[in-house]
Amino acid sequence: MTFSNSNFPDKEGFYGEYGGKFVPETLMYALEELENTYNKLKDNKDFIDEFYKDLPILLADLRHYILHKD
Repeated sequence: MTFSNSNFPDKEGFYGEYGGKFVPETLMYALEELENTYNKLKDNKDFIDEFYKDLPILLADLRHYILHKD
């Protein structure tokens, strides 16, 4: 199987020569807000420390949800 570069987003998150992000239009505002917030915080040591401190809790909650969703 071969993949062209248009199967993957470029560094700006766009696909192929026409661009665009592969998400429903109704999610674009929330996605842009998330992306902007992450870009502001990704180099903040306090944010990184808190993220990794809380990550096991988030993953445990997710695992519980997946295993007990019924």
